[in-house]
Amino acid sequence: MEHFGAYGVWRQNGRVVAIRKARGPYIGLLDLPGGSPENDETAVDTLERVAC
Repeated sequence: MEHFGAYGVWRQNGRVVAIRKARGPYIGLLDLPGGSPENDETAVDTLERVAC
């Protein structure tokens, strides 16, 4: 099974924003904001959806 994700670098006040993983195999580790695209969703659409 293939997994595709869209991740972006979000800078705020000169710093890179990271999230702490709450589920999956990397619980507790830091990652860039992002997620899995839904059907017919572009990478930009995915980032806009998960940023809200």
